[in-house]
Amino acid sequence: MNKKFFFYTVIVLVCTCGCDDTDPISHVDIKDYQGYSLIWSDEFDEGEINSDNWVYELGDGTDYGLPSGWGNGELQLYTDDNSNASVVTDDQGNDVLEIRAFSNGQGEYSSAKLTTYEKLSVRYGKIEARIKLPQGQGLWPAFWMLGNNFQEHGWPSCGEIDILELLGNNPDRVTFNAHWVDHENKRKDDLGVYELSSGTFSEDYHVFTLDWSPEALEYSVDGQVYHTIAIDEWMLEFQRSAYLILNVAVGGSLPGSPDASTSFPQTMAVDYIRVYEQNDLVTDPEPLYDPAVETWGVWLDPDLYVHAVSTNFSGFGMMSNRSFGNGGEPNVNTTEDAIDGELALSLDFPGGSWGGLFFEMEEAIDATPYANGHLRFAAKVPSEFKDAEIKLESTGQVTSHQAFLVNYPPEDLGNGWVEYSIPFAELTDLDLTDLKIPFAMWNPIDQNDEFLVGSILIDNVRLTME
Repeated sequence: MNKKFFFYTVIVLVCTCGCDDTDPISHVDIKDYQGYSLIWSDEFDEGEINSDNWVYELGDGTDYGLPSGWGNGELQLYTDDNSNASVVTDDQGNDVLEIRAFSNGQGEYSSAKLTTYEKLSVRYGKIEARIKLPQGQGLWPAFWMLGNNFQEHGWPSCGEIDILELLGNNPDRVTFNAHWVDHENKRKDDLGVYELSSGTFSEDYHVFTLDWSPEALEYSVDGQVYHTIAIDEWMLEFQRSAYLILNVAVGGSLPGSPDASTSFPQTMAVDYIRVYEQNDLVTDPEPLYDPAVETWGVWLDPDLYVHAVSTNFSGFGMMSNRSFGNGGEPNVNTTEDAIDGELALSLDFPGGSWGGLFFEMEEAIDATPYANGHLRFAAKVPSEFKDAEIKLESTGQVTSHQAFLVNYPPEDLGNGWVEYSIPFAELTDLDLTDLKIPFAMWNPIDQNDEFLVGSILIDNVRLTME
């Protein structure tokens, strides 16, 4: 549910009509699990949301270093208004937390997101919640966890554990996910799916449980284990503490937008959340963060970028360059086929998935002197090339702008080289006072709208005032 691109390795475990579904567990006294002790719970029986347990995240994500839409293209604004989150008594007589998504009928939505960040950290144990979920096209409720180092190291280097997610157009199905970075600096995902044999998750409460040990993540619904992820030695993200998150998102990359069939308000009701620790569990200290194996993407030779930047432009200062993707990131080399200076950069795209390259300045710059000018660069592309995304970002990705080259007819420079000019006047959603990433190229596609297989040469990147 955070800043992510959804390409899963899918493991589907489906309960069909031949399975013996366990009846949903009703609100009962706190269970005693053999070998475990309860260390934290919220029964939501105090008549209001307990501020000792929960904090709100607000807005569209930009206050947290994410692009608008929480990095997923979501549509809702999160609020701390009682209309979006409060404790009520449900029709079964249980005191429950309700998170509600509303629409104003004009394409604007509000909801709530509550976390235990800096309130509760969990490292191993049994995390259990009894929840009734909303349904409808475009709804995306979740109960999940992020590593405590999310603010410092970002996603997915922090690790993410999704105890449950539901896409509202499939109201009888929940998914269990984990996201991390492997030792090859690639993002890894593991997805399990559970389907009810009858009914939907909006009709009654169900108990969702994560059993987290140093060896595995084990997911259950109503006491039945349906997915297990082994934690290997490289999965350092799941050997550190994490915090809990509850939210109902609207729209985004997975569920799509609501349509005429979606009714509002939609409610996720949470009867309780309980955290147990395993008695007598002896654990190693949390491992230190290791950027060599936990950074998504590959930091390249810091001297490479100079071969793409104009020899007559010094406005970027020191920069780093990084390839990034889900298997479609380019191999980056130099080439003597240059338009400026002796060498240019060659981005060799393997195709098959998304990926790209970005330059990041060591110190952000005030680029407002270029407000009436352009980002200009030279490129040499294969005949199959159709389009690519050029992206600029401010510090912390708070603001960004995507430009697609198909919209900018290039100037012919000869010998197969062309020059693209993107006017800053069109980058209205980018904070020019705090420009951090002045150039990134992502996801080139060919004439068949498939990820391009081939080399793109880049040279003479610069900012101009006219």
